[in-house]
Amino acid sequence: MLACLILRRTGNLWLPIGFHAAWDWGQTYFYGVPDSGTVVPGHLLDSKFTGPAWLTGGTVGPEGSALCLVLIIALWFLIAAIFRDVKYPNPAAIPDPRAIRLDPLGAVGHD
Repeated sequence: MLACLILRRTGNLWLPIGFHAAWDWGQTYFYGVPDSGTVVPGHLLDSKFTGPAWLTGGTVGPEGSALCLVLIIALWFLIAAIFRDVKYPNPAAIPDPRAIRLDPLGAVGHD
């Protein structure tokens, strides 16, 4: 839902793609924690979790924790406050179906 909000407010798909790539890179390589339950060898840091699974995410990793849910909700409100205008879909880029006319020879044209 956060990626959908970012796309609608910025009109650019690269920001949610970059955010997701940075999130996965941070978990997988930099911190070395499970990313959706998968631990990849060759990470920079070797982090270990201690505590209840609702705080640490357990075997799923930090994205399964309640703290991550709070972080994503906070980011949702922050993005909604920073980017107030809806830029996608661009109404000017959507053709009006009433303006499309058919030529007698079958060619499609615009008025």
